[in-house]
Amino acid sequence: MDRTTQVIRYCRDWNTRARNSHIAMLVIKAVVTTIPARKLAKADGVPELLAGITPYSERHFSRLDNLITGSYLLDYTLF
Repeated sequence: MDRTTQVIRYCRDWNTRARNSHIAMLVIKAVVTTIPARKLAKADGVPELLAGITPYSERHFSRLDNLITGSYLLDYTLF
C-alpha cells in the first residue's frame, strides 16, 4: 500500500497545475476503481490526500465547464 500512497501523493502534486490535472485524474480513477474503498480508507494518509485533491479538481472542472460554455456561445455567434 506504500506505493499506492506515493502514487496518490504524486497525483495530488500533479493536480495543482492545470496541464497535469487530466493525467492525475486518470491515475486517481484507476486507483479508486482498482482498490476497494475500505482498503483505501484504512491506508495511512490516503483519505487526507484524497481530500486535498478535491478542491483543485473542483477548480479544474469549473474551468473546463466555463470553456465549454464559452464554446457554445461561439458556436451560436458563428452559426
